[in-house]
Amino acid sequence: MVIKNKTKIIMYIVLLMFWIYNLIYFFTISEKLDGFSFWNYVMQEKSMYLLQFVLPVIVSIITLHPFSNKISGSYLKNYLLRDRYDKFLKREIINIYLSSCLPLLIISSITFIIGCFIYGPTYSNFYYKFVMNPFLYVFITIIAYIPFTCIMANLSLILYRYLKKISITIVSSFVLF
Repeated sequence: MVIKNKTKIIMYIVLLMFWIYNLIYFFTISEKLDGFSFWNYVMQEKSMYLLQFVLPVIVSIITLHPFSNKISGSYLKNYLLRDRYDKFLKREIINIYLSSCLPLLIISSITFIIGCFIYGPTYSNFYYKFVMNPFLYVFITIIAYIPFTCIMANLSLILYRYLKKISITIVSSFVLF
């Protein structure tokens, strides 16, 4: 139980380190931009490209470690004595989706709120041809993180079903995604 919490905390710290690095780098730029450009720069530029490259590993570790501890430990046996297996799987998959989606959603939302408070919600430097409203673009991008992380979590769970080892599953989900 303690190991599960440590790995989640470590992965959340890695996500926060990428985010803080982008914030610090953005504040050192001499040209001050508006709130939408701040959000766009922090969430989709510079080190966030690296984060999106490493994200399958982070999501796999966040999702697989607690799931494998429950499956391989005595928790599953004790739970099955009291309740049904399909309820157990549904509850665990919902927990996996929440634990993989929430960090990116929270970081993106906080970044947008900070950008709007510091620079204001003006959008003079925010140009996107396919979306006329920057609020809509930010909302669609934040919502797009949900299926992105759920697909990564599903891929790692499918691979774990066949490979049965966490380390091999993490590497193979990184290679496949």
